[in-house]
Amino acid sequence: PDDYRGAGVEFDSRGTILDDAVTVWRRVWSGVPLDGETALCPASVTIPVLFGGKGKPTLRRVATLGDGWAGGAVRDYETQASFAEQIRTRWLDAGRTGRPLMQTSVNFTLGDDSVVAEGRRNLGAYYGNKPEYAALNVADMVDTPADAHGTVQRYRDMGFDQLLFHPSVASLDQVDRLADAVL
Repeated sequence: PDDYRGAGVEFDSRGTILDDAVTVWRRVWSGVPLDGETALCPASVTIPVLFGGKGKPTLRRVATLGDGWAGGAVRDYETQASFAEQIRTRWLDAGRTGRPLMQTSVNFTLGDDSVVAEGRRNLGAYYGNKPEYAALNVADMVDTPADAHGTVQRYRDMGFDQLLFHPSVASLDQVDRLADAVL
């Protein structure tokens, strides 16, 4: 809310602002000039617009304005599966062709106990301004190869198209460890 106050915009208008912005983005990306004679994009580009959240506005936006849904970084399989199904239904009810893109993400750290502990500390610090949410993320962090592999399989079975893994430690070996676990 402070950001909105600072910009002189009502916090409760954020949904309408977002809806209007998506329409403008799509026009800019199409290569059509907004004002004047010069387009901001010299050629048409397709950039998927994914909406996050788990409420009715998200359902509406995905079905009518977006290209899909970005689930959160905590594995709540039952809730995510249910919401994904609601999105697919709303998509079809809106007369959309194809299917919505489904993406979610997880935090991970793979390695020995000291590396995993560092990952948990980093996540706790990152989400530190929201202690309950920090604890939830720390507890949910993928921390074994079997857990990583099982997570990929579970989201695949739920019909998700993309799963992003966010490393919780700054070490390139996390990429190799993750590849070994899931590929």
